[in-house]
Amino acid sequence: MCTADREVALGIMSWHAHRLREATTREARVRRVRTFLKPLRERARARGSVGRLSVTPSTVPPVGTFHKWLAARPQDERQRELLVGGRTWTGLKAWPRARQEGWGVVCYERAAGRLLAEHEGELSEDAVRALIHFEVLPTAVASAGDHYVLVGPAGAARYMSVDEVARAFGIASTSPLMTTPTAVGAGEGDPAVASALVAFWPLLS
Repeated sequence: MCTADREVALGIMSWHAHRLREATTREARVRRVRTFLKPLRERARARGSVGRLSVTPSTVPPVGTFHKWLAARPQDERQRELLVGGRTWTGLKAWPRARQEGWGVVCYERAAGRLLAEHEGELSEDAVRALIHFEVLPTAVASAGDHYVLVGPAGAARYMSVDEVARAFGIASTSPLMTTPTAVGAGEGDPAVASALVAFWPLLS
């Protein structure tokens, strides 16, 4: 019981104690005590006794990194081509990444903006490395021009596949978000779901 609750309880008890002292006969005192105890006993019966509470310890599995969503054979999944000579391809090729180990991910448009704003466009290896995420994906935004690009050693780069992004977003392979595009392309599927994809699909494709 906290201090405030204790003060309230003492005030209530003091009031009842004063009323008890005012009673001039034993019968009157017993009657007033019963009146005071009646609601307390009713509440006690309604709530019942509290049994023993035991909590089974649980183990929290490790979160891991975004690499667990990457495909072993990305060529078998739906890909968005990273066009040779395009803005993203040209920009990434200019990034100094000789010391990079393992695959990271970057949103190129956001990263290029940070390079310009924070480093005046300077392409130092330290500045570039600070832009590459190696554990957690960058926050997703509703921009058709800001996709996840995987960057690897020796200048390797590719867009995350549609399926990889879907897995990262917790979308099951059996979800209509994954099956409807194929069905609609074949003239089948639910048109309502297909319409909902208009806003969502740029994040995946």
